[in-house]
Amino acid sequence: MTTQDKPSTVEPKRPGRKPKGKRALTGAEKTAAYRARQQQRALEAVTSPNDATRVTLLETLAMCLEKLDNYTGSSKIVRSNMRGGAENAIRELVTRYELKV
Repeated sequence: MTTQDKPSTVEPKRPGRKPKGKRALTGAEKTAAYRARQQQRALEAVTSPNDATRVTLLETLAMCLEKLDNYTGSSKIVRSNMRGGAENAIRELVTRYELKV
């Protein structure tokens, strides 16, 4: 039996990018990963707004204001933290773009 007579065990190459793990992510997994990345960027923008992108600063501001609008608890600490995050984002935007407020 020659090498040409042996059955081929090599699978044909699949087109496209290889998955990160053993299989491709489902739509729900991709969405969850995207939201986790968004949340991480927003939290980083609160702590160090100088390094954040404009879009991230605006998303952070929107997130903080939304939480302030919807917060029904009585904790002054939570409200203070959300206010501080919104103030940091606004301060950075005003400074970065030399806005007159």
